[in-house]
Amino acid sequence: MNETRFAILIGMDNYNGNELPYCVKDVVDLEETLITKCRFIKDNIFKVTDSKMPVKQQIDNAYSAIEKSFRPKQDLLFFYFSGHGEYDNDEQKSKILFEDDTELTIEDILIRYFLKLTPKNQYLLIDACHSGSNVFFKGSNNPEKEIRRLNYNSTEFCLMFATESKKKAIQSDDIKNSYFTFYLIEAIKKLTLYDEDGFLTILAIDNYIKKKVIEKSEFLQIPVSEIRSSGYKVFSFDETVIQQKAKPQLLPNMDKSSTKEIEKEIDIIGTISFEESLLPSHREKVQEKYSIIIKNSFDALNEKLIAIDLDVIKSNPLNEMDYSDQQKVFKKIIEKSKEKGIDAVNGLFEVEQRQKRNPKFWGGLSSIIDDLYEQAKPDHDYKINIYSDQIFTVGLSVKAKNVYQVTGGIFALFFQAKYGFAICTIQYHYDWTGVNETDLKYINLQINPYLLNQNNDEEVVHDLTKNIDNFNNSIKLWGDQRKKEIDDFMKKFK
Repeated sequence: MNETRFAILIGMDNYNGNELPYCVKDVVDLEETLITKCRFIKDNIFKVTDSKMPVKQQIDNAYSAIEKSFRPKQDLLFFYFSGHGEYDNDEQKSKILFEDDTELTIEDILIRYFLKLTPKNQYLLIDACHSGSNVFFKGSNNPEKEIRRLNYNSTEFCLMFATESKKKAIQSDDIKNSYFTFYLIEAIKKLTLYDEDGFLTILAIDNYIKKKVIEKSEFLQIPVSEIRSSGYKVFSFDETVIQQKAKPQLLPNMDKSSTKEIEKEIDIIGTISFEESLLPSHREKVQEKYSIIIKNSFDALNEKLIAIDLDVIKSNPLNEMDYSDQQKVFKKIIEKSKEKGIDAVNGLFEVEQRQKRNPKFWGGLSSIIDDLYEQAKPDHDYKINIYSDQIFTVGLSVKAKNVYQVTGGIFALFFQAKYGFAICTIQYHYDWTGVNETDLKYINLQINPYLLNQNNDEEVVHDLTKNIDNFNNSIKLWGDQRKKEIDDFMKKFK
């Protein structure tokens, strides 16, 4: 990594008459995480946690210190705030508020600090009430052209807000952090989120935060984000995995020996009873064996895709999806499993009915809009605990470079079932909206059950070959369908 990473971290506790207990702690905890997991160094992190000196002056001083050694279009800037915020209806802008009764709008921050530095990778995270207001680079009516220019001069441009413009950001004594920051840190420290190379993207972090904050707050707080990323940008690192990967001479022997041990233990499959096969110790061995087989299928697929003219991203797309798209996939998996009579072990799959609040129109137009928004939410939440030890999932995605190509992906999900195990493979792609590839249009799901006291190697390999190895054919088919759509449209003008 040839970039230097800089951070400005601001936490405000001591607001006059409206104190917040954990914002400074948010900053302290986040700093430690950035240093240990994200390759920041302490000298390049600038904290503002009081108002003994005017807050804006402290931020300007931090910016000036960074500017001296910052390399435009090469280095990374991370700007974080935890404290009070508000939404200005007159200006239609979100603002962050400081202890000394001064303020900055989100646009001010971007223009005042980010634009001048022109970082190659830039992250603005605001943990404050009413922070997620305007769309900065997806809309066509952006009030600040400079912000759009910021976006296009970067490799990764990330705006993350603790909550929507009409909702509050929550702190609590049980976790002693703000919800948003607590799950930001938890995501970075959660090793199961990292890919097989020890890498974690901000997209995966963002998705984890949204899922957890929404669950924790019971929809009282809904994080908002806008992320544009070119290629596969790594934000956090599992140094243990990376160091192991740096010793390739050891890996072949390690893999072969571990695989042989597993196969030796699995040889007794035919001699154990059905009831014995359901024991956790045996389930663990079977899962480890077939996880290796599934991973090998994806490694082989990745080799096939080297020649295609799309960006291939070796990361599980299930972790990268927006929350709403993930819900669509979860719903399909859960409903298909139920339809085929393949119940997951307790705690892996959940369907919760969302309680609708009673309409209250006494608050005028804003309350009517809120109630309409509430009524438009899905009736159920679909949950799959993809971080459980009883699930293994791996996958990859492809990203279109032009309108004739299709963005999509594939992943496999191994999960422990009540009376055996199951392997689910999902292929999906997005539709062109007229602006970008963001409309999840197609989900093709295959799910097959297996017994734990049988040798399923032949059947599993056959299913993986059928559903994973031919993914390059699916990509070609999707591309042909897109080209036909475009050709059919163009024929209307001949």
